[in-house]
Amino acid sequence: MRCGRLNARKKQLTAQSSARCANEVIAGNDDQYWLACEAQYRHIVGLKAAIAAIDPRLAARTTDILTVAQRKTRRTATAVKGYATQKKNDNAAASICRASSPPLNSSALAGSAAWWRAVNTSPQRAIISIRPA
Repeated sequence: MRCGRLNARKKQLTAQSSARCANEVIAGNDDQYWLACEAQYRHIVGLKAAIAAIDPRLAARTTDILTVAQRKTRRTATAVKGYATQKKNDNAAASICRASSPPLNSSALAGSAAWWRAVNTSPQRAIISIRPA
């Protein structure tokens, strides 16, 4: 699919300039495209690693729900410790949101076109959800 578009563009450029020049332009654009794909893949891998690291902490019960005996056991245990209160847990489990729009439910949209637009339109302003709803 992409190769056909590149060949059509190369033919148009060759009509305006030399084949060597057209090839350099197409090769440079293709390199940029693949670098962007690799960078996006690495970014997604990093986000998945962050989710894997934080998800157990969000799944753990908060200390305001535990009994006194459970809290004492938890202090000495080496298991993953959750947030101190349910309020902190809820604050940590933010949804995908933009500065000027309401939060989106990330689990319902994950992988959809709307989710990718929300995440990729302005990476500096995106807040990625780390907890499925």
